[in-house]
Amino acid sequence: MRTVFQTLMLTAVITLALISLPNHSNFPPHFIIPVVASLTTKYILGDWDEGYQWSKSDILYWFSLVCTSLLFIRLANLR
Repeated sequence: MRTVFQTLMLTAVITLALISLPNHSNFPPHFIIPVVASLTTKYILGDWDEGYQWSKSDILYWFSLVCTSLLFIRLANLR
């Protein structure tokens, strides 16, 4: 089980890496980057609870990942 801090920092790093790549898709970056960053983080670190049952912590997990990614996209666009 990974800590919340590790999970959110990995999501931020993946988001910043994806922002630096050119977007050749038909999707706006603020839609596709949070999805890709969240799924990549889930694949690398897993989630915060044990087992394969959905729980309240899973809702918080996905909400936190998407919001972290959106926050870093917003901060990167301020430059």
